[in-house]
Amino acid sequence: VTTIAKHWRRVAAQRYAERYRAAAAVVRKFIIGFKNRNKPKCPENVNFLEFVRINFLKTLARQLPRNVLDHSWPTPPPALTEVREKMFMFAFVWCTCPKASNMLRLLHQRSMVRAYVRKMTPEKKLQLSLKVTASERFRNCKEAYPPSVAAPFVGTRLSDSEQDAMKRNLAVKFPESGPVKYATNCVKYDRHGYKSRSRIIAITNKGCLVLETGSYKLKEQHLFEHISEVVVSSLTDGIVVIRLPTDDKNSRGDLIIAVEHVIEFIIKLLCEHSNKLDCLKIDASGKVIHNTPGNKSGTILFHKGDNALISPTKTGELQVIASPTGNATDLDISYL
Repeated sequence: VTTIAKHWRRVAAQRYAERYRAAAAVVRKFIIGFKNRNKPKCPENVNFLEFVRINFLKTLARQLPRNVLDHSWPTPPPALTEVREKMFMFAFVWCTCPKASNMLRLLHQRSMVRAYVRKMTPEKKLQLSLKVTASERFRNCKEAYPPSVAAPFVGTRLSDSEQDAMKRNLAVKFPESGPVKYATNCVKYDRHGYKSRSRIIAITNKGCLVLETGSYKLKEQHLFEHISEVVVSSLTDGIVVIRLPTDDKNSRGDLIIAVEHVIEFIIKLLCEHSNKLDCLKIDASGKVIHNTPGNKSGTILFHKGDNALISPTKTGELQVIASPTGNATDLDISYL
């Protein structure tokens, strides 16, 4: 027994020494590979580079972006950004010498976009198409646009009770107005004196309706064919001037309103139901002239200031002060 134990300890020691020497060789090889990690692939660094790639892929699998808006990506090691002399095929297109990390990022983004599009409902597709239209018309033109990008368009800005009461009132008193496609609270300004009045503006498939808040009494009705132009400023304010014909004896002149979600309202008014987007005008001059009955006109002046404010001046103009750092929803119209 003693002799067998002696020889077994010798064999175990020899095996341990072999494992130790093998481990030392591996560590030495990785040290040499680390020193040559920035050099082109060679026998000295091939094992280290493969280890780096495998470790990065494991880390990447745990930190992959979870949605299409997340553009974060782990910083790849130099071994994954070097040019590889291989060819990869994706979507039946051959790409020569890509950067491995960038290609993985592109593949993952396309996969997420594909999954997102396949889950998208028709209503969501319509909303995104309206967002694209808003980008084409307002990007770099109106300062209220960038903060509005993240807010999705909705079918109404009224509460459920307000929406139901408005629809019941219109169905009984004005059935010819058609179904309401969009509605929001607004502040309407008189053509003379610019007195502010709380109103609800509703968009139907025939035109827009101006209703009294609370009673939902119809104050004004304008058909789409009568709207010749819609004017907004290039600032963060929510003032909208809807140009209407003034040659009619019963005409009240242009409609002046202030809405909170101005980008959404204009797109709903001109694009979704009437396709009159060419009527939009974004004025950057700081002065908008509006028409009043009797071939007269009024002036709206736009300025930048620290606090948003809409008020008439002593000289008879309507002064609009827009906050330079504000957004589409910081126009406080509750005080009016």
